[in-house]
Amino acid sequence: MTYRQQIEKIFKKLELLAQRGDDAYMDFREYIDEIVTDRLYNTLGDVLLTKYNIPIEKYKSIDDLKKELFKEVRFQTKSKFLKSLDRLYTSKNVYSNGYHFYDSMTNKYIGDINERENPIKSPYAYQDEKLKEKLSTTEIYYLESTIGNLSSYNESIPPYDLDYVDGTIAYKVDSQVKYNGDFYDCIQSYNWKYGDPITPTYSEYWTLTSIPTYSVVSITGPDKTLLDKYSIAIDVLKAAS
Repeated sequence: MTYRQQIEKIFKKLELLAQRGDDAYMDFREYIDEIVTDRLYNTLGDVLLTKYNIPIEKYKSIDDLKKELFKEVRFQTKSKFLKSLDRLYTSKNVYSNGYHFYDSMTNKYIGDINERENPIKSPYAYQDEKLKEKLSTTEIYYLESTIGNLSSYNESIPPYDLDYVDGTIAYKVDSQVKYNGDFYDCIQSYNWKYGDPITPTYSEYWTLTSIPTYSVVSITGPDKTLLDKYSIAIDVLKAAS
């Protein structure tokens, strides 16, 4: 095996472990031990420097490296879950800004999805967070789909800005704005410029937004993956929009 091939072999192994998330923490530590045993520590240093811009000298000992490196590699590695989540968003025609979700076809705000963590009572919890998850017999995370939250509408929908002077605002069908405390959907496309008297109130271009009744739906089930829960949570939002 050439030196370049050895570099790529170690890099790919680190990437695979990082993509597995916290469950791979112990395997990562064991892999570092394997690298040391095989006298490839200097090669690991080259991998870290060339692939992650991490100087191996920053770690005072191998123990420090095993404790700290995994989270740094994970930070620079887009996890398998996030890649799958991106694909799910695309298939569902949605995108998010934080926990606020929008229809990617119309850009309309449709609701919120929040990750919640079940409190787990364990005598080991204060000692080792990872062990806490391993010992738990209940699901760690569940999701909440929230629709009709007025504070979220205020955060997610831009104002109808009559003071905007830097050119033209192109409003398209399904554009949303807030104006004088209410929310409006655009029903006819047009271009607005500073000084234009058109406002959403009593306008042929706008109609009041139909805001669904406030509700929160919990997506739970230890038999479901987190990705499964996101799929269901998005369907809940889209069904109410």
